[in-house]
Amino acid sequence: MNQKIITLLLALAAGMLGALVVCSYFFIYYKPARGAENKPVAGQETPAKPPEATPTPAPPEPGPTMDVKAEDVESAAIETNFKDFYPEGSKCRKNYNEMFGDKDGVSSPSSPCTITLTATRAGRIDKAIVIRRYDTVAKEWRSIDKTVWKARISAEQFDELVDKIVNNQAFKDWNNNVSLTVSNCKIMVKTAKGWKSPMSNVTGQENTYFQMVKAFKALDAKVAWEEDQ
Repeated sequence: MNQKIITLLLALAAGMLGALVVCSYFFIYYKPARGAENKPVAGQETPAKPPEATPTPAPPEPGPTMDVKAEDVESAAIETNFKDFYPEGSKCRKNYNEMFGDKDGVSSPSSPCTITLTATRAGRIDKAIVIRRYDTVAKEWRSIDKTVWKARISAEQFDELVDKIVNNQAFKDWNNNVSLTVSNCKIMVKTAKGWKSPMSNVTGQENTYFQMVKAFKALDAKVAWEEDQ
């Protein structure tokens, strides 16, 4: 009986010793070998870690309106194809279809003429009128005529124009981050800080914005223009 117990204990001891040998082999030889799989091979570059995705920034909020003082204005300009800006009898006082008819496949209540007036504090004022027509063959708009004029204005005339613009509530409230899908008029004021350019779809209605248009129109009528060759 004692001999059987001794034999059983020896068998258990031998089994435990065998298990210990197997575990030692695993920890000593097998695990380092797995770690070696991640080591770079000589002469082979380690792959770079892929960059983390940069979150898409949210669109900026509309910026504040830019305050403009009259004494800071360097130039003031208007660009419009509002047909009633032109004097009675002018060919540009007609809308597109009145000037060119209906055969171009274009219908517009605006003049095909775009006028740009630019007055500077230095006393110079420039005017340009460009006439555009739709090319039915090329399927695009083309400038078919351009005339430019120049003149001098007094400091008082410039100050009067600027005063009517910078003190206009529509100008004060304008935010340059706003964009209009339908517009036939833009007023542009330049200062050392940049531009402020309120836009509108002018119809002749006596609203706040239209008062600035009238100020440019009145100055245009007073100036002694000479064609700039």
